[in-house]
Amino acid sequence: MTPEQYFARKRKVHLDMHLPEDAPGMFERFDAHDYVRTLVDANVNSVVIFAHCHHGNCYYDTRVGHKHARLDFDYVREVADECRRRDVAVLAYFSCAWNHRDGELHPEWTQRDAGGNPRPHPKFWWWMCLNSPYGDHLLDMVREIAGNYPVDGLWFDITYVAPPACYCDHCRGLYREQFDEEMPVSPTPGSQAAKRLYEFRIGSEMRFRERLVEAVKSEDPNLLISWNHAGDVTQCYLDNDRLADVLFRETHTPEDWLPSNQARWFNHFDMPYECCTSRFHYGGWSSFSYKSLAKLSIEAATGIAHGGIVDIGDQALHDGTLDAGAYELIGRVYERIRAVEEYCTDTRSVPDVAIVHSSRSHHLGQWMEDNPLRWPLLSVFGAARILHDGGRHFDIISERALDRLSDYHAVLLPDQLVLTPEEVDALRAYVQSGGALIASYRCGMFDENGEEVFPTLLQDLCGVRPLRFADFSCGYVTELPFRIDAPTGPVLFRSPGEAGSPVAIPALECEAQTAEAVATLVHPIYERTREHFYAANNPPPGEPSGYGAAFVNPVGDGHVVYFPFDLYRFYQLDSYGPLREIALHLLDRVAPLRELRVEAPLQVEAVLRQCGSRRFVHLINYANQRFGQGFHPVVVEDVLPIHGIPVFVRGTASQVIERPSGRPIPFSVADGVTHFTLPRLDIHACVELSLGHEG
Repeated sequence: MTPEQYFARKRKVHLDMHLPEDAPGMFERFDAHDYVRTLVDANVNSVVIFAHCHHGNCYYDTRVGHKHARLDFDYVREVADECRRRDVAVLAYFSCAWNHRDGELHPEWTQRDAGGNPRPHPKFWWWMCLNSPYGDHLLDMVREIAGNYPVDGLWFDITYVAPPACYCDHCRGLYREQFDEEMPVSPTPGSQAAKRLYEFRIGSEMRFRERLVEAVKSEDPNLLISWNHAGDVTQCYLDNDRLADVLFRETHTPEDWLPSNQARWFNHFDMPYECCTSRFHYGGWSSFSYKSLAKLSIEAATGIAHGGIVDIGDQALHDGTLDAGAYELIGRVYERIRAVEEYCTDTRSVPDVAIVHSSRSHHLGQWMEDNPLRWPLLSVFGAARILHDGGRHFDIISERALDRLSDYHAVLLPDQLVLTPEEVDALRAYVQSGGALIASYRCGMFDENGEEVFPTLLQDLCGVRPLRFADFSCGYVTELPFRIDAPTGPVLFRSPGEAGSPVAIPALECEAQTAEAVATLVHPIYERTREHFYAANNPPPGEPSGYGAAFVNPVGDGHVVYFPFDLYRFYQLDSYGPLREIALHLLDRVAPLRELRVEAPLQVEAVLRQCGSRRFVHLINYANQRFGQGFHPVVVEDVLPIHGIPVFVRGTASQVIERPSGRPIPFSVADGVTHFTLPRLDIHACVELSLGHEG
């Protein structure tokens, strides 16, 4: 099966099966025919089944590993054979770095902390070191499946090293060999020792994945390979990710905001990918609960709207059956997906706005900053939230896609720390030819070693000269040249902590050079300290600082907007609407042309895809009803319909049809833009526009 053939199967179940050996009635009700029929009856056409689990048990006839003591048949072979008979694609699952049995039998193979102690996982299994002989042992099991079983591919879990690093003898020796020094313990964030330790850890992970790929492909080059977090927006292992045939990222509670961002990032790889959730109400796996139909349908709609495979996680029961209630739920969700998937398959995102998520900036942030609240990733997600909440369609791209900048009306650089000279040249050429660039905070201020770079991108493209970081953890934006949908008055932004703390995020005081300051930065009357503080939180605004809070710089035929404070991060942290309004107003000012405009409440996600001369508008209605205090903070049970949503799509349409119903929607065309009103949005709407050209 080719990756493209696999990608056409949009309804997958990830069938977890981490089973102990002491549960009652183990496998006594297993029947391969009934097992796979349950999947097929629930509209499933692709599945992951277990070959090796976190307990360290194998579910096939192995000569290398430990076969589950209560399993008297070959589970992998029987299920894979039946899946092939029923035309269900099947991948075999391997747990890698979590293994209870081998951790008990071979403590010398476990990952170690800096004190040399084995690392137990809170769920009671052990972290295993992939640089130890355990890695060879696991690869031998992988070859057994790859060379002898009728599966379409293999899927690997836990292919990583617990942060900050493994300090076992094997890793210490490799580190010494690579860097000619001992492994540091608790290096200072931002130091070269911290950089080396971080690079050693992720290098260990990437080398092991390379070994997995080689082991599988040497047995059968046609087998597909995927692993958990291949193409993960929160990891950015770009070269390593491309070794996979299928990209994958699981998103569970409390990451309810992540599936859309992950799908938009996946799309820039131009590779098959899966958007995975689970059927469980509670976070994670195997809670044996049922997510509401509404919430699971919304999550599935998000995946399919972006063109991905929808993957719903389940946990097989120890008696060898599948939960009937779970597959009733999954079947209802996949019935909807089955009806709409033909309008999502083989489509591509229409370029409109791009958010740049630089892998160099991401990795620098990981070892330079000692608090995740200061990582560039949070600013990327804040920019995505602003566009999402503003009804904008957008992509998230890496620096590898800068050769496609001319496709976009606007490009956002949210606190992207590292920009190479080649990348700056690409951005300059883009703006000079009429593009709109919006940058924030520390863009281009560092090289890959964490050294400050001057003159920076800020001076060159943004038309400002950064002078210093302010002495305040908060600030105010005033004197805006436009009205925002908020009470008139200063707009607050504030750090999660006071000045001098690890989570202080002060504004940059910048002097305008070629840029125009279009808003004023106002500092508070003083910084909150033990000696002087004002009420319970931040002090009120003082006098204007003399510096700008937003700048616009003309460059060639285009414009650059620069925010000297971390606007996108603050929106992700605080959801403060006036910050969103400022960002969207300035985006519209410098990039008035849009591929898609939707006038809907903030809860509606807008997606624009295309296939040839057809464009597809997807709207997804995601409204949270309740917030719990436990691990599951978000509940959606009732989706209130939204009526009469105005939609504007660039291009001249000859017809507009709601899918999959086939109902025509009245429309009009003016100035090269097609306008229609969606009569009603429940959970997911898909509207097809036939254009006279490809836009």
